[in-house]
Amino acid sequence: MQKRDRLVRLNLQKHGLLVLVGLVCILYWQKATGLYFLLQLKPITIWLLSNLKAAIKTSMTEVIFNPIFYGMTAAILLLERLFPVEPKQKTFSIGLLQDSIWLLGSFVMRFCWIAPCTMGIDWLYTKLLGNWGINLPQLLALPDWLRFILSIIFADFVTWLSHLLMHQHSFLWRFHVIHHSQAQLNLFTSLRVHPGEMLLRYPILVLPWYLFAIPYPGQMYYIFFYNWYGRFCHSGIRCNMGWLKHIFVTPQYHRVHHSIELRQHNQNYGSLLTIWDFLFGTQHHDTQDYPGTGIDDPQFPIAQKFTLPSVVRTYWAQILYPFH
Repeated sequence: MQKRDRLVRLNLQKHGLLVLVGLVCILYWQKATGLYFLLQLKPITIWLLSNLKAAIKTSMTEVIFNPIFYGMTAAILLLERLFPVEPKQKTFSIGLLQDSIWLLGSFVMRFCWIAPCTMGIDWLYTKLLGNWGINLPQLLALPDWLRFILSIIFADFVTWLSHLLMHQHSFLWRFHVIHHSQAQLNLFTSLRVHPGEMLLRYPILVLPWYLFAIPYPGQMYYIFFYNWYGRFCHSGIRCNMGWLKHIFVTPQYHRVHHSIELRQHNQNYGSLLTIWDFLFGTQHHDTQDYPGTGIDDPQFPIAQKFTLPSVVRTYWAQILYPFH
């Protein structure tokens, strides 16, 4: 059984990498082509400024002036105090302050990179592919609710596969290790994602919405849920969700994935569903295990002081870490 699982994972890594590389090449090509036409309409400086303006506006509406953000954040912090994995870890730890900087950086990255890619993908489907993809009669004939569920399942598999590849290939791991470096897991650790990782993973994740013709409101509902569910699973809450742990990723399940212990490396890659780890033999079966987290690298830059200048300097040091 172990030999079969190893063979399955090896083949999945080989073919999975080819699939992802092919998708990324297509997306990069169409992005460059799409932006070429886009930049004929407005100078590049205006385009960049408009994206920066959109990033600032979104940060205002999604965080600074959004009561839902504060309510959800307060609820997760309260649950961390009521059911802590590490009772000695402070609620407002250095780790939380550090990842708050990554939260702010994520808004800029979203509109400097993800938004252009999304526009490029939309251009590819609407201008080039014609009846291939979003206009498949077989897909459009399905009920809206079924297409929405299938798109979520497909998106979750693509996320799982790209996550596995980030761990299995040394070059990709140099970027993904930033996410795993947090020894004090908190709700904003899910946003500790290096821009180099975004180049591979984020653009392809919008493909299911176009493939299954999911309208904009449906996409936004799922993204809202997915973002907050990721924050919940990265939090320091001692919780495995009872019988739901057999279907959905839990804080305990994902904590094992972040384990600093060698015996637990390369397990529990799931983001929402546990089915993919179960099928491909990468699931950790002890649902009561709450290991320590982080990476074993004394050279990795970590903030030493609970001050804003310290964590900002550390943020830029972590951005540069993959290139050292």
